[in-house]
Amino acid sequence: MKERGSCQKWASICLSGYINNYLIAKSNTLNNLFSSNMEENFSLNLDSFLRLNDSAYQEINKLFRDFIPYKVEVNRPFVRYEEWDIFSQLAMMKLKFPEYHFYFTKKKVVLPGNYFDFTTLVSTANNYALLSENYTELLSMIIDSEVRKVAMDTTLSIKEQQELSLNQKYTLAKTFSRNNDINEFLMTQVLFSYLNLGFEENFQEKLNEAESIFINRKYLQFASDRFELLKKIGKGNDSPNFNFIDLDNKKKFLSEFEGHHVFINVWSLGCHSSVKEFPYLRQIQEQFRDEKFIFLNINNGDDTKNLSEYINTNLGGINGSAGGWNSEFNKLYFVKYIPRYILIDKEGKIVDPFAPRPSSTQLLPLLKSLVKEK
Repeated sequence: MKERGSCQKWASICLSGYINNYLIAKSNTLNNLFSSNMEENFSLNLDSFLRLNDSAYQEINKLFRDFIPYKVEVNRPFVRYEEWDIFSQLAMMKLKFPEYHFYFTKKKVVLPGNYFDFTTLVSTANNYALLSENYTELLSMIIDSEVRKVAMDTTLSIKEQQELSLNQKYTLAKTFSRNNDINEFLMTQVLFSYLNLGFEENFQEKLNEAESIFINRKYLQFASDRFELLKKIGKGNDSPNFNFIDLDNKKKFLSEFEGHHVFINVWSLGCHSSVKEFPYLRQIQEQFRDEKFIFLNINNGDDTKNLSEYINTNLGGINGSAGGWNSEFNKLYFVKYIPRYILIDKEGKIVDPFAPRPSSTQLLPLLKSLVKEK
């Protein structure tokens, strides 16, 4: 008779084979049902798209039941994870449909009001589901949609709107689910956002509150660790050196601008908010033309070369790319959102790692204060 340990090991090996076969079949099913061309999928009329989406959900669930043996004890974590991953992947497609359908067809559609029972989704979810990127993205989408329902005061500045939105998301995350792990996870994600957008005071206040709520913490420490790393680019610290490729395909380094104040604009053509700031940026560049200022525009897109004509027309200063979202520059300066602005003084010290936007009334006085310093 086999020992219990060897039986479990054999069951794990068998399950691995089941799972691999299932994942291959799942991928093939999705590829057969949905086009690789997003426009084809989201240009369907609403009824056709919902039928397609529901059909995919049913077929994948049938594959799941056929391939994965429920009686095998060791498969329970995967089963609990995959059930929510399947649901979340297709639920997100439904939620995105109205926006993408309008983008491709210019026709507005509205999903049935009760199409998702989110209360059931959140209350019955399990800890294994939090391992699924699809599931956590779906939760974030739900929270974002709830926050958007709250009337936003358009007289507020962009920074004030961001702060209000994050505060609302944090409050919602506290009681979002009956599952404390889910609430802690979501609150941690909001804490990350506070840091990524430069709201350090809010972060510290909310972190202290969160730590008083959760005794057995699983996620909050990650936010604390992120905060400690972020201090490396805090005000007054030496700016980390980095390289970028300019429009002539030459490698340049931040250190080459020593003796100049440097205003870094991190942007992308696909980011509407980035592009809206260009006219304001040009105005500021004109005002500091004779000063020791470098305006460095780092494109966070994948291809700077083909944008040369656009950049020369719309942006002054020095332009280049640091390598896209996975670049060393983004890691050094914790660039998670764009547009992002970073101000460095002539001695290479960080003045503000989350500087005001060019359209903000706060930026011009800040730049002038640097020029007055001797």
